[in-house]
Amino acid sequence: MILNELHKHLYDLTADYFAGATVIWAQEKIVKPKPFLVTLRLGNVSRPVQPISGVVDGTPCGYYPSKVPFEVNLYTKGAAFSVPGKMIAAAQNTAVNDLLDFVNYLNSAFVVNLCHNLDIDISINGTVNDVSDYINDTRWQYRAMAEFSVGFTQTAVGATGILLESSVKEVPERPEETHIVPEWQPTSSGGGYNKLAMETVGYFEDVEIKEEQEE
Repeated sequence: MILNELHKHLYDLTADYFAGATVIWAQEKIVKPKPFLVTLRLGNVSRPVQPISGVVDGTPCGYYPSKVPFEVNLYTKGAAFSVPGKMIAAAQNTAVNDLLDFVNYLNSAFVVNLCHNLDIDISINGTVNDVSDYINDTRWQYRAMAEFSVGFTQTAVGATGILLESSVKEVPERPEETHIVPEWQPTSSGGGYNKLAMETVGYFEDVEIKEEQEE
């Protein structure tokens, strides 16, 4: 899975839950947000220097077990309440409780099964924090933040490692077997063209070893 795909999956997962709120990535701008706002941020990806190497249908593949921090911030005006017998109306801080409910959702059997199908793992780092003191916008009164650790696998296919992961196909008659149908797409920054994508290298599966005894 590439980072852009993970980006989309995490957004969809969060937006499906917070259907009544505005959900955006932290760097995006909004003009007229709903009364509830959720901002998302991905940190830096950590992965091993060298991949786990394998061969599929004679084609080298590298697998990078990766992790990335995923930060979720919830901004809310809270829940209105009144004091019986008095002309007092106030807002109750529900930010932490509401974000804890989101954590419960991520730990649910439904999401665990969804993550299994996507081959990702989401776990909370620590707990949900009340960060209402750090609000710089009068549109919201309360804020809660939680950071998650997201595990996923980046796959480098081909001799040059630039074939798309979708190049690995299952054999229809034998789902347990896979083969390679080269697919690639240049990056938006001008990298990964077909000259490199079609490069190949030789490989061997068996080595004959002869023992010789010294006389």
